[in-house]
Amino acid sequence: MLRRGRSPPTDRTPRRADEPLVRKEYRDAFAATDLAEVLQALGVQRLVVAGAQSDHCIRTTTRSAAVRGYDVTLVSDAHTTTDTAHDGVVISGEQVVAHTNTYFAGLRYPGHRSAAELHDQVALEAVH
Repeated sequence: MLRRGRSPPTDRTPRRADEPLVRKEYRDAFAATDLAEVLQALGVQRLVVAGAQSDHCIRTTTRSAAVRGYDVTLVSDAHTTTDTAHDGVVISGEQVVAHTNTYFAGLRYPGHRSAAELHDQVALEAVH
């Protein structure tokens, strides 16, 4: 579903024919999508998250995943955002990224692991 005035999404990264595609409309990638069902069917227990926009989609989706019981690693040098302002206070994109990393590095839920790690420190496991 496209919002009025937006261009259709383009797939810049080729994917396998059997690879699921989940399109989202809200900041939380779990909201009004089948992402949870797709991950469950694949047996996924850990998510590695990178992308944009740090203060919206990244923060909302990583926290939502943690609340749902996933182990989550935020790739601390692989998310971005723009400068913003609130109540006349200008907040740089760098400050937003740093705050998101600090917030997520300290996020704790019983029995689950959350981390913010640099891209070259993230250990990836194959999903079978």
